[in-house]
Amino acid sequence: MKCADVGLFVREDVGRPENRINVALFGCLGIDAFRTEILVRLCLPPTAVVFPPQNVMSGGGSIRPDLCVCDHGEVIAWIEVELGSDTKQLDRFRQDLREPVIAIWGTPAPPPSMQLTDVAKLAGEISEQLAGQQTVNLQHLAAAIEEGIGGHTHQTRTHVSEEMASTGFFATFSECVGGVEPVSGYTLRGRVYGDTVSENGYSIRVNSAYSKASGGTVSVFNRSAGRPYIEFNSRELLLYYLPAKQPAIARLASLARSLGANIDSDSGRTRRVPLNLAEEHVREIAEAVRDLANDER
Repeated sequence: MKCADVGLFVREDVGRPENRINVALFGCLGIDAFRTEILVRLCLPPTAVVFPPQNVMSGGGSIRPDLCVCDHGEVIAWIEVELGSDTKQLDRFRQDLREPVIAIWGTPAPPPSMQLTDVAKLAGEISEQLAGQQTVNLQHLAAAIEEGIGGHTHQTRTHVSEEMASTGFFATFSECVGGVEPVSGYTLRGRVYGDTVSENGYSIRVNSAYSKASGGTVSVFNRSAGRPYIEFNSRELLLYYLPAKQPAIARLASLARSLGANIDSDSGRTRRVPLNLAEEHVREIAEAVRDLANDER
């Protein structure tokens, strides 16, 4: 693959600690001493250039590793950064991309090519040899990694429990959308997915080319900890991850508003719909989500 065929990605969601690390790391790769040492440790040529890529098409669809590595006009590798580890995503990338995919992870197992703690240590060591802006940038990267790893709690997303799947709202919703599919590997447009981090909740999701979470999906709404309401995600977040689906998002916002929820609000409390009301309008909600999943405009 030619480097010229890979665009620069500039829509990083810095609300996530992992993405803040990616931005800080990219900034520090402009420091020759740091970039060269990183490349050598990853068994890459010191002449290589590294940047955040836009989505690329592969045999499995549209994917986006965190960083692209180019040398002499050719893509020679990809780098995937995780606060924890994600073997499923890494395996998928390695299956779909011809070039090697290198792992920089926050955990030592399974063994990554390099650990984030080693990146932070290297940044600290090199910062002591430099001065001015370069020192500050390297210190910023080390601090971002330390904060990210320190605050990282690995929550395993899994299939929606049988108990929650059998509840009235979820069961009817699933029937209306043609089935809520479990997230397994990569996802496809036009389908509605569901997963959860607890037995008493679920997240209803659709495919997004801009998301790396849960098989490349974004949550439209969720029910948490068995609470008696569903909560829609904000219009801002949906537009961020689904920029081509503005008409469908507008229709979803209109429906939510008719149910007393304001998805233009930053407050999750104002984006909630009582479960009994959601059950009364489940077919409308299902139609809006299906429309969002299918809409290509």
